Amino acid sequence: MVYRFLFLLVAEDRNLLLDPSSPSENREQYRQYYSISRLRIMAEKNRGTRHSDLYLGFLTMMRQLGSNEGCRDLGLHALGSFLWSESSIHDFKDVHISNDHLLDSIRALCFVVHGRIRMPVDYRNLGSEELGSVYESLLELHPEINTESGSFQLVTSSGHERRTTGSYYTPPGLVQSLLDTSIDPILSEAMKKEDPEIAILNLKICDPATGSGHFLIAAAHRMAKRLASIRTSEEEPPPASIREALRDVISHCIYGVDINPLAVELCKIGLWIETLEPGKPLSFLEHRIRCGNSLIGTTPELLNKGIPDEAFTVTLVPGDWAQ
Repeated sequence: MVYRFLFLLVAEDRNLLLDPSSPSENREQYRQYYSISRLRIMAEKNRGTRHSDLYLGFLTMMRQLGSNEGCRDLGLHALGSFLWSESSIHDFKDVHISNDHLLDSIRALCFVVHGRIRMPVDYRNLGSEELGSVYESLLELHPEINTESGSFQLVTSSGHERRTTGSYYTPPGLVQSLLDTSIDPILSEAMKKEDPEIAILNLKICDPATGSGHFLIAAAHRMAKRLASIRTSEEEPPPASIREALRDVISHCIYGVDINPLAVELCKIGLWIETLEPGKPLSFLEHRIRCGNSLIGTTPELLNKGIPDEAFTVTLVPGDWAQ
């Protein structure tokens, strides 16, 4: 649910969510009655009531985003993906969240307090590094429930889940160093080809443990700048050309796997945000960013059925020296 909030805050602030070809009155209806931006304004001014009408309206909008059709009357395309499926928030679909609790959550996500000054969070310019740090902090939080008092608190269990799932956030400095040694050499080779544009778009970059998608996003940006430079014949191509090249790179070259479903969703969100295509569904990345175990080459569904005995049978071919 937190990631749905974050996704909508970024998408709305960057004007990515609504279909620009839909009637203006439909888009305005969404902004006035269903948007998270509306809830952000209310959270700044009101504490909220014990009623749950705000959450019910928000739930209606979320169901439209998770449907196959979207909602043309609000200018919404269906986004698809696991993030917007009911199974991703199955504990929330049949409950009511009171207005005061909902607005309290929005307030905590949208504002920071320095001294006595409340400042809004700039979601329009939120980068993949910030999303990655949020991902890491969420992995460390676990609920401790007190059934006698009917209360719970979120406590930090530092490193435990990351150790058991292999989920880590890669610092920016390490990402850049990795790009220097892995991506730059193959890009330099592609630039020497007869058709460097096709050579770059034919490259396949796969991260076997995507985490927040930080490495893939940084790699896509580096490739996009080279591609835009080829297309414009400029060493520093204009931002519009880089954005167009970035969409092509993400659509043709980027792949990833992670064993953690939350990491997979975050990676897709980061890549979707970077494409800057209003109204385009998240599902276009479904076959490129997958949940699975890249170490043994299987998915959680197959792994749950157990590893077949045949997998442990050693097959020797003529010429093998190992016994």
